[in-house]
Amino acid sequence: MVDEVLEAHSAGSPTDEAVRWTDLKPVQLAQQVLARAGYRRRSLRKALSTGDVEPHERDRQFRLIATLRRQARARGVPVLCVDTRKKERLGHLPPSWG
Repeated sequence: MVDEVLEAHSAGSPTDEAVRWTDLKPVQLAQQVLARAGYRRRSLRKALSTGDVEPHERDRQFRLIATLRRQARARGVPVLCVDTRKKERLGHLPPSWG
């Protein structure tokens, strides 16, 4: 397959058969070979997985957490907040956002 793609985009030295070149950039060559092999480019898309939690139920969960946090502080018990979600970049953020 590579030879088929290069055949139309190659040239060589008239005095030395071992010297050949192509006008294709490596990316172009890869794209054409993959296209001939039946591959297509597919962009990755991530979907927000929030589940089927109703807003009312979600609000109730946050109110419960806030109540438990207030009760713990009133007893002098330290309250820790641990974010266990996987960190992912949201795209290109301004330099000041880190």
